Amino acid sequence: MARASAAWLLSTCPQRTVRDGRRALALALAANQMSRDKTAYYPIVVGVACAETADFKGAIDWHTSGMKLLHGKTELQRIAAELLILYRAGKPFHPPPGKLSNPFAP
Repeated sequence: MARASAAWLLSTCPQRTVRDGRRALALALAANQMSRDKTAYYPIVVGVACAETADFKGAIDWHTSGMKLLHGKTELQRIAAELLILYRAGKPFHPPPGKLSNPFAP
């Protein structure tokens, strides 16, 4: 989970100097591969890292696979839908300062 948390930060930090999409993607993919957790958390983190590297097709694919695991979690489904709109518009997710936490984290 630490790798995924680091990937989220490196993908979404409002400070451009902190973001590092390539490193974030490597960490997110490693975390996803090592995880036995079948929740939305890991594929959504890979999706956000893909978006930071401007791989919006990958972001949409990973994010969509994560969204399928959000059964009955209405608020998370709403947030996930908003992120998907960004990716389809060719934009990464950069929350406003103070909003760095990952709402999908277990």
